[in-house]
Amino acid sequence: MTSDPMAGEKKSAARLITAIALALATIGVFLFGIFVYRVQLVASAQGYSTTEGIVAKSDTNYSSSGRGPQSRSVEMSYRYSVGEKTYTSSLISHADPKGQLNESVDVILNRYPVGKNVEVFYDSTDPTIAVLERGNLWALAPLMAWGSGLLLACFFIIRWVNRHLKPRRAATVLDGIRPS
Repeated sequence: MTSDPMAGEKKSAARLITAIALALATIGVFLFGIFVYRVQLVASAQGYSTTEGIVAKSDTNYSSSGRGPQSRSVEMSYRYSVGEKTYTSSLISHADPKGQLNESVDVILNRYPVGKNVEVFYDSTDPTIAVLERGNLWALAPLMAWGSGLLLACFFIIRWVNRHLKPRRAATVLDGIRPS
């Protein structure tokens, strides 16, 4: 009986790679969950009521993690009235709440300058929920792609580990006998 001198190292590598794959799968499930949640919000926004509003704030928000370049996002708010009550919201759309995914910050700021009259879409059951754009499902494609891609990659990583790093059971005489 010969044993593989690398068996211990292969087992450790298999555990490490499997742990990394499972961590990536968790991120993939999280991204895919955000995708599903936002799809539901965009779908519900298609039935929102409309009212007139006015842009109260339209500016660029700069943020930095301290390591890389600063990221930019739209910081805006608008006021609108439903019945006798006035509300304020900052959502552009449910698909892309801060306007970062598909369009440049400058394009969005130019579309919604301070003082501009805008059409506001609001949830008639909860008028505090409002957006300026009902949402484009294509804006969510990156979330779906990354989430699905990570899950698919994890499947293939674990499959590779099982084929190449997991120890195989020794064949026995009975493996060749099949019941008739």
